[in-house]
Amino acid sequence: MRGLIEETRNATGSAELPRTTNAVSSTRLDFAVHGIWQVPPPEHREDSSNEDAIEAMRMSSKNGGYKLAGFEALYRGRGEGNEEGVGPFITPLLDLHTSEPETWVAFKQLELRWVNDNFLRQGLPVSVNFFPTDFLQTGISETLLELHREDAAAFKLLHVELLEHEECCLKVVQAILEINRQTGLVCAKDDVGPETLSDPVKLAKLIELFKSLKGVLTVLKLDSSFVCGAMNVPLVPRSFSRAKAAFDKEVASKRCYREAWAAGMAEENRTLTFPLELVDSDHFTTASVVRVCQSRREAVEHAVDVVKGFLELTDALKYDVEIVAEVSVYANDFQRQLHHPIFGAFVKSLLDYAKRGKLFIQGSMAGGRAMSDAIVPSIVARQWGTESGESGVRDDSGEMKALIEQRQNSSHAGGDEAFHIAENFAVYEELLNSATTPKDCVYQEFDMAVKQICLEK
Repeated sequence: MRGLIEETRNATGSAELPRTTNAVSSTRLDFAVHGIWQVPPPEHREDSSNEDAIEAMRMSSKNGGYKLAGFEALYRGRGEGNEEGVGPFITPLLDLHTSEPETWVAFKQLELRWVNDNFLRQGLPVSVNFFPTDFLQTGISETLLELHREDAAAFKLLHVELLEHEECCLKVVQAILEINRQTGLVCAKDDVGPETLSDPVKLAKLIELFKSLKGVLTVLKLDSSFVCGAMNVPLVPRSFSRAKAAFDKEVASKRCYREAWAAGMAEENRTLTFPLELVDSDHFTTASVVRVCQSRREAVEHAVDVVKGFLELTDALKYDVEIVAEVSVYANDFQRQLHHPIFGAFVKSLLDYAKRGKLFIQGSMAGGRAMSDAIVPSIVARQWGTESGESGVRDDSGEMKALIEQRQNSSHAGGDEAFHIAENFAVYEELLNSATTPKDCVYQEFDMAVKQICLEK
């Protein structure tokens, strides 16, 4: 990382891209970005049905595809299996926040410079991950103010994602509000997941944070474990611009949530058995057990609590925020879960955001994962005045359009039969009918809560 800091500090590129790092050979680590795509709203927006919203996704490949809304800044390993994003270096890198704060500040300063010079100045929105306490670091806050003074228009395209590793104390909230007052900087809450949504205390703190930063905290990003489990889709860190390889496997910690919450999954198809450990995988590189579900019923009760928490959160936020699902999810994935006994309410809520143009997908569905700054000339070729005057990112062969169309219409979760989990929804009715104790009545309570929130909306 120190090598990347030095290389980026001394980087010299073209007039258009003055701080490129993609060709550096002296360090394994490189800055990168990951695309964020807007789910296309249906023609009649919020007056549309859920089926209309799903059909808009299904037909998107014929109507220009999903709109590129921006990028999230992340990191890649050069010329290796982690070229497409994240790797074993992520955890020690994040640890520098506390172990070597001066190095961490220098790293974030150069990351902000890299994002500004190569993306924001080209009209490409990018979000950068911060620990909330980074706003208390003078070096970082001064860099933000400096970038705003240099080019306020470009700065408007910068967002900050507040990492889930820290809570926001009053001092941090005040610092964020002050930066917003001076620059207009807005933020996203990163990786909101099952353990926050199912815990009334944590959920109340999250809602209070959004209220404290109303108009500043404008994006809710849903943790991939939550999305994978609720939508019953796999997370496969793969770029679809290349052929599938043997190492393109489903992330195991996300599979845990899928099997735990899929009560209707046939026992003979399970790869995991109860008691089942649910793991917080922290960017895929570290793992900590956050919950042990002793039985299928206990896992389903947890799922109910998570969905109830999500509905309470969105009811509090209304449509003042945008939602980003950090996993590729396709039209038929929504269709498959639309009438799920538990997660159907979650799906319908997401579709309500999609109808308003406020639902986004962050995933590999458009072909690329971690892209270096080498991608920028292709994206903005038109404004740079190439001979053809057209963007260099084109699907002349039609292969990508065909791929997206196939995945939108696939009968398999995430568009891949190898990772599909089929469910029998009748199992949930059996669990409901077997309710005998107050705790077992969670299903009836959940049904009533959903109906109440729907009426309030």
